[in-house]
Amino acid sequence: GGSDAAEFVGNTTTTRPLMVELANLADGSQVIANHSPVGEPGRPVVVATEADLAKCSGIISTGPGVYAIGTGDTGVAKAMSALGIFYGVLGAVGSRFMKIPHPHWTVSSPSLINDSSAGEN
Repeated sequence: GGSDAAEFVGNTTTTRPLMVELANLADGSQVIANHSPVGEPGRPVVVATEADLAKCSGIISTGPGVYAIGTGDTGVAKAMSALGIFYGVLGAVGSRFMKIPHPHWTVSSPSLINDSSAGEN
């Protein structure tokens, strides 16, 4: 497997190396600028501050900076897979109890046993 953290592109401050220059799009999102010395131009990114990182886990080791959108792992796919497997097993086990009626079960209406008009229009 890969890393669970989002891909760190670089920093936005001039006090650190690997400064990423960003461009703002009309919808308010940010992408790496064409003239940026770091990163793939036009790639959508998000800027994480110290306050943002305090709320998250998994990306604290790289610190504040620019992270690529669509990278990393939120755990949703793993959780949905586990729940799907559990639901499938639960359904399979439950179906084993519904295959054969209880030994003391009987039809409550005699007309349901020998209904000669069944299937006719």
